Amino acid sequence: MTMLSDLQQEEARCFFRELSSGERVFEYPTEFDQSLKELSRKKIACFLQEHGHAWLGRINAGFEEGPILREHLGEIVYNFDANFIVPLCDGDLVALIERWRSKIDIKALDAIHHRIKQLGGYHLHWV
Repeated sequence: MTMLSDLQQEEARCFFRELSSGERVFEYPTEFDQSLKELSRKKIACFLQEHGHAWLGRINAGFEEGPILREHLGEIVYNFDANFIVPLCDGDLVALIERWRSKIDIKALDAIHHRIKQLGGYHLHWV
């Protein structure tokens, strides 16, 4: 069974390349690389299996109106459909994102990322 920690390690390898010297260098994947998209989908499925509940969230408002957090029940998740996944619908997180959307403030963005981590959530990457 794949664990979330295994997927996190695999994801990190997508962002770094090891040189022959053993040094690791950052290398941003291209949009044509499907591996990060598939890893995000695997993380969502694994998260749901491990926690029993999964809530997908969007930090920035998209073209479509919708809730900041929505419960994931196993449906297909499309590219860029969510920025993160958390185990519960958290009012504090929603309030932080509403604050970010109403007044772009880097402190609010930092607080959002911190709250996601506090909740045991993960970021999703769709490059």
